[in-house]
Amino acid sequence: QEFNMNVFYSTPSQYVAAVHRVSQQNNIKWSFNTVDFFPYASGPYQVWSGYFTSRPTIKGYSASRLALLQSIETFHTLSRAKVSSNRQAYFDGVSELAQTWSVLSHHDAITGTERQHVADDYAKQLYRGSESAHKVFSNLTSLMLTSTSSRSDSQLTFDFCEKLNVSECAITLGLSKTNPIPIVLYNALGWTRTANIRLPVSVTTAQVIGPKGRIQSQTTANPRILPGESTYSIAFSLPIGPLSYTSVVLYIPNSASESPEPLKPKTKDGVLYYLKNSYISATFDTTTGKMNSFDNIKSGVSSKIDQELLYWNSSAGNNANSSTPSGNYVFRPNGTSPYNFSENGRARTQLLSSGPIVQEVLQIWSNWAASVFRLWTDSDTLEIESTVGPIPIADGCGKEVISRFTLQNFKTESTFYTDSEGMEFQKRIRNYRSTYKLNVTDPVGLNYFPIDACIYIQDGADRFNVMVDRSQGGGSLNDGQLEVMLHRRLLYADFNGEALNDSTIVRSTQNIFLEKNSRSSRIQRRRNLEINTPVSILFNTNWAGKSIDSWFSSFELQYNAMTQDLPQNVHIMTMRTTDTQETILRLWNIYAVGEDADYSKRATVDLGAIFKDLSISQIKEMSLLANAKIEDVHRMAWNSTGAGQWKE
Repeated sequence: QEFNMNVFYSTPSQYVAAVHRVSQQNNIKWSFNTVDFFPYASGPYQVWSGYFTSRPTIKGYSASRLALLQSIETFHTLSRAKVSSNRQAYFDGVSELAQTWSVLSHHDAITGTERQHVADDYAKQLYRGSESAHKVFSNLTSLMLTSTSSRSDSQLTFDFCEKLNVSECAITLGLSKTNPIPIVLYNALGWTRTANIRLPVSVTTAQVIGPKGRIQSQTTANPRILPGESTYSIAFSLPIGPLSYTSVVLYIPNSASESPEPLKPKTKDGVLYYLKNSYISATFDTTTGKMNSFDNIKSGVSSKIDQELLYWNSSAGNNANSSTPSGNYVFRPNGTSPYNFSENGRARTQLLSSGPIVQEVLQIWSNWAASVFRLWTDSDTLEIESTVGPIPIADGCGKEVISRFTLQNFKTESTFYTDSEGMEFQKRIRNYRSTYKLNVTDPVGLNYFPIDACIYIQDGADRFNVMVDRSQGGGSLNDGQLEVMLHRRLLYADFNGEALNDSTIVRSTQNIFLEKNSRSSRIQRRRNLEINTPVSILFNTNWAGKSIDSWFSSFELQYNAMTQDLPQNVHIMTMRTTDTQETILRLWNIYAVGEDADYSKRATVDLGAIFKDLSISQIKEMSLLANAKIEDVHRMAWNSTGAGQWKE
């Protein structure tokens, strides 16, 4: 009463409504902004671009759990056509993963700025949520496969191999002639895709068979970079329809004549290693160990390229400029040039495999940093799987490891682009901000930006793209150059009181390609969704000792939930069944306005006809959050400094 004020607890909606009311009453005009404010800085030499990469294992685990969540949500919904019992129990199992993943998406968790014991607890909770989702996935898969079976032993059990990315799987390593392994593969995307599968095996004689016969496969030797990594992997490819599953069996044939000789790598010309399919050609100089050319065969775009792993030495914050070190939040190297792993800057390169399914080149920079370049026969992107860690600190220096690409003929005029939450792209200009004058105290950290999906540079009509499998930081510190930070281990704390002494080993994947600007988005948009939503692989664990023929004859091993693919510009963002047995369906036009001449347009989807076994009894258009009917959503009009009004 003394100050004539009414103080009460509020919500964001109430706050915005109050601001809007006052602004309308006083004719306040608002400026609006179309760019973000990254990277934040709390002062000179305190640029918050380190957390874009901090704790890459947590970031990778979060990305893989989101993929699992989206897959089990769609599968749970599709199963309603054939499974009517225990619906609440299945919903609870899916919800446990959704809830634990939501906790990890908090900004003090996914950023990697938390202390180590907190990060461990996040991972433990997410593991528990994953186990709950795995049980639901296994039970529903069994019910879907056996819905038409009359066998008395038709209750099936399935398990997941969570270490396939490091070539570990106890189930497939237990493969024997008397123990074939049935596998179910599920595609959660709304388009037909080619699934490129690699599974660890201990023998070179393993084969793959599907409902229509043997599937061409290739056994490759693993580089054995990590402890526990299997000796071999078997690689194969097969198409899977939209929202569909199929089954294959991994087996060892009884007859030696059925097992082809393992392919032995060969070197061409004695100087260069080649990776080449109908889309891509890449060459490697065996003297320097680096990739030195990269070509798009279809479109004719090509470039000399210098690719390398490097590391930044981290500032300890002990100089006259600032006492702030490189830490959980801050990226502050102690110089403007990264370091090579060896005095001559060379890597050791080896051709791992060259066969009909996949070709691989191993590149070793040190005993704690290596990459495998992998080109699948049908792929229009080159996959780079990098293994980094534990980062050594015996020299008393923190280190931040990067993958850098320099395209020698690219003129980029200080400009590059990074995605915004995997959706539209933000234009970045080195040492420049469009909304204020930038004081360039740190020319490295200030030019790093978050990457959730892709970073690219362009030269005229050509574009070079790097796609990531988790949130990472990156930038373009010189024209024609891109770099992405893979891992960081630091010895001093910036703001949270504990140094980011991250001793983990990180294996992450990037996909790169060269293409015309006019066609780049068609590859990038779809490929990023394939990276973020990999095929779910379920291994049967109770068919040991039974015949392969009986597996294929006893169960419904192929199921297509859709009558056709969705339009190329439409993606199923959400397909979730609620506790009231309603389904939330979000469809996303994946192209930005003006991004593609053909696909940046409206698309029509007939929901009543596109699903094969699910019928729609009622449909309601909702807000994006699905918490209000669209007719109840009233957007506020705000006076702006530009022409007319704009809506919230």
